[in-house]
Amino acid sequence: MIGAVFVMKIIPGHKEHLLEALKEHGRVASATEPGCLRFDIYPDQKEENWIWFCEGYVDRDALSVHLEGPSHIKQWRDFGREHCMEEWPPTLATGMAETIWSSADPI
Repeated sequence: MIGAVFVMKIIPGHKEHLLEALKEHGRVASATEPGCLRFDIYPDQKEENWIWFCEGYVDRDALSVHLEGPSHIKQWRDFGREHCMEEWPPTLATGMAETIWSSADPI
């Protein structure tokens, strides 16, 4: 599995708008990309205008499908990354890497 974890720093006043866009992004990815294993969004516990999200894909090909797919293009190109985020790439991005272990892995 390939995993990605990001923190996004949101322009004050735009949090709800960005969260709705991310939720739709995750719904579309989950429904149309068989290789998308997870797309989770979390609030930061200390910073009101930061949100965390993590994604998991079966392999690098599935990640490529996601990055080039309709959910990514619609929610990030059409929506406009600059509209809600103070910084891009996301702050404190741990990046994407092969997973050491995941509960999503087959037993």
